[in-house]
Amino acid sequence: MKRKYILIGVSLALASLVLSCNNNGKTKQNAVKDTTTVAVDLSSKKSFVYTKYELPLSVDVYKFLKSKNVDFNKGYMHSLSKKDKYFTGVSRALVLGIYSSDLAYATIYDKSQESVDYFGVSIDLAHKLDIEQGYDSKVLDRAYDNLNNNDSLSKIAAEAYRKTCNCLEENKTTNILPFIVLGSWLESIHILTQASMGSVPADGLLQELYNQRVHLNGMIKYLSDVIAQSEGAPEIEDMKSLLEKLKLMQSKYELIDVSHAESLNIGQFKDVIFLVTDMRKVITD
Repeated sequence: MKRKYILIGVSLALASLVLSCNNNGKTKQNAVKDTTTVAVDLSSKKSFVYTKYELPLSVDVYKFLKSKNVDFNKGYMHSLSKKDKYFTGVSRALVLGIYSSDLAYATIYDKSQESVDYFGVSIDLAHKLDIEQGYDSKVLDRAYDNLNNNDSLSKIAAEAYRKTCNCLEENKTTNILPFIVLGSWLESIHILTQASMGSVPADGLLQELYNQRVHLNGMIKYLSDVIAQSEGAPEIEDMKSLLEKLKLMQSKYELIDVSHAESLNIGQFKDVIFLVTDMRKVITD
């Protein structure tokens, strides 16, 4: 029982961390009560990077999957058993993005236990990256009181990610943020590809998978701009390597024939799926 409450306390601390980051330690008093309001709130408060480069929030992908009655599958998520194997700033930032995306996936599907578990891992990585700004007991109390309120938990998770991005932008930590953003997007497209297996055009999943090419192009532009502006920074070589993988993925997307959308099939995406899977494996193994 003691272990359970320790985990809950650590998990909810991430919410305190990011909620306080842009508010000088002051907490927000207004609580969002329904998922519709959450969607509007997030779309109007995306961080600058997401707006400028037209990048999708992971939560948008998962809301789409849920709207199509696609079942939740915990096996798609990155295993928590690997949480302690990352030791560099780059690997931790990438995996923070992945775990944050998994957290969004769990909250959208109302999986409270998984949400708590992935909150815990996310805050641990945030600490190791030295991007925490302190805690507020009132925020922790309010979050704990809403632990079984899935809508509120979803809002906290989504706000946590957005506020983390905003903090990094405001602090000019430009060489950490791209890895977090990339990890988050990669995890969402990984889950989308897995969910698309066996689907048919009428499901809409294959079209959504094809639409990700637009966000891939935005990701490439984003990383390219950061590299151009940060030449000589120690993280840039890692970023260049990831950029090349994204460009290869882009070239595979360009080969997909969508002249007849009604005939789309998962086989047309095999090269894209292979590259997504391989890139995620390189990052997480």
